[in-house]
Amino acid sequence: NHAILHQLPDSFQMMEDHCECITIPKSFDLLASSATCENELMIHQTKSMLGIQFHPKVSESNGKILFENFFNNFF
Repeated sequence: NHAILHQLPDSFQMMEDHCECITIPKSFDLLASSATCENELMIHQTKSMLGIQFHPKVSESNGKILFENFFNNFF
């Protein structure tokens, strides 16, 4: 488990509102997927860069946990 997912269960829900998905660039690793989109969350292998397809800001407690993990581990 990556630090961005700390305190989130193995399976969690986030609000999503998209129909397009991108492929994961070679320098990124997949962290989360859904039935809607294979690539919901990815992280760069050597840099502090994340790619997020869902909307944590409107995802209640799971979104709050994700933001806390981001601010505690990337700054």
